Amino acid sequence: MAPRRPARDDAGVQLAKRLGLDVLYLIPGLPLGILAFTVVVTGWSLALGLLITLIGLPVAMLTIYVSRGLADLERHRAALVLGEPIPRPYREPASGRFWDRLKALFADTATWKDLAHHLLFLPLGIATFTVAVVGWGTALGLLTEPLWYWAIPFGAGQSQDLGLFHVDSTGKAFLAMGLGVLAVPVAAALCRGAAAGSATLAAVLLGPGRQELEERVETLQSTRADAVDVAAGELQRIERD
Repeated sequence: MAPRRPARDDAGVQLAKRLGLDVLYLIPGLPLGILAFTVVVTGWSLALGLLITLIGLPVAMLTIYVSRGLADLERHRAALVLGEPIPRPYREPASGRFWDRLKALFADTATWKDLAHHLLFLPLGIATFTVAVVGWGTALGLLTEPLWYWAIPFGAGQSQDLGLFHVDSTGKAFLAMGLGVLAVPVAAALCRGAAAGSATLAAVLLGPGRQELEERVETLQSTRADAVDVAAGELQRIERD
């Protein structure tokens, strides 16, 4: 029987995986934020500008559908941090008629919560992207400073400016590496906080609210009651037979 790996090793692997998922979640935030912001601002501006014509309403509907697609992407992307995708909160139309479908789009609070998320996504994406790139870039740059000092030749009186001090000797290069060791947990904590905050905001804005959850519970209770009634009726029929 193969010996079981120590729990400390398992914890280290889980921590490394967690940090990797955080970075994988944060880095695409900037381009996706630009995309979402551009789509909703352009779409709604065009729809409102054409509202007096027959074109404005279809443009608004198309914008909502595209916005929901981007929101679905974020719901699945949030699983990198939350462990599972965010449930879709949209209401189903009462029927297939155009008016009911239109009402389901514009009267659904989830439509406007999607819009709020997409508008906030750009500044949030800029902030989280900066945290991830600057945090880990600084830590890795300091950790590899001896390699940089060795690989880049400096002339007499020249040095590398790190802001806090100038690296003009091997000793200072290793001092920078020591600072890099201290910068790693700081970068990890910043990325963990940024990822958790961004994913939590996505869960609040893109997930079902209290009203949607109550409606789902009522629907499940009604479905369960119908199933119990059908089962009871079938049992009575069998007993009669």
